[in-house]
Amino acid sequence: MRHLSRGRKFGRKKGDRVSFRNGLLNNLILAGRVETTEARAKEIRPRLEKLVTIARKNNLSALRLL
Repeated sequence: MRHLSRGRKFGRKKGDRVSFRNGLLNNLILAGRVETTEARAKEIRPRLEKLVTIARKNNLSALRLL
């Protein structure tokens, strides 16, 4: 059964998928804008919003998490 399986695979293995997602997030944060597909954008949006929420705290522990 596929209970609680969430997220897209993009035809990659887990490690490749994680580094691919992290690369997209880093490029988006550094450049401010990234041209990508809608599926990829939908996949990184919740993770980016969580990073922004952590960054708003602006303290040492938040910086270490980021």
